[in-house]
Amino acid sequence: MIGNGIVGYLIRVLWSSSKSKIVVVYFTVYFIGKCYRGQMKEFQSLPDDSKCWLFGFKTKASDQQVKTVASQISPFLSSWLSHGKEITSSYDILENQFLLIAAHGSSGCSIDSMRKEVSKILSDNNLELSDFTDVFWRAEGNLHCSSRDEFATLVKESDTKKIESVYDLSISVLGDLKSDGMSKQYESSWAAKAFA
Repeated sequence: MIGNGIVGYLIRVLWSSSKSKIVVVYFTVYFIGKCYRGQMKEFQSLPDDSKCWLFGFKTKASDQQVKTVASQISPFLSSWLSHGKEITSSYDILENQFLLIAAHGSSGCSIDSMRKEVSKILSDNNLELSDFTDVFWRAEGNLHCSSRDEFATLVKESDTKKIESVYDLSISVLGDLKSDGMSKQYESSWAAKAFA
């Protein structure tokens, strides 16, 4: 695409001068970035009734893994379609352990394709998706991912006051995430009722 048309012509002309090569690199990166933006928007600009999905990683991702995942998920979301129509979406990687995707205008088939792509991207980057029964919780500043049975044992055998917060990955509406956040103190979290 970049090698043809007026863009390609400008690059070839500028590249002929060694002093202009840095301009070519900057221009190319800027142009590609614009192409990838598509219908990607900031979360705050999406309607509160937009759907959202929280994907947890069993282990914390490295900074390099975060950068690579971001570089792969962005182009997909920018070209994400539902029945031929562009989907307005946004994403973020939180605390190096959660991938948040929000979208307005998605449908069943498009959601399935997104889940499949997310699974592939994370697998390619050696990141294992958490099971839907896993529990994410924080204690002494550290984020943990435990199976439901492991967390139940923890609650039964230790002081729950040591559990600073519990995460809720079942949030499916962006407005709820904006207003309530994705984690709450144990006493007011879903886990306090589930493991009572």
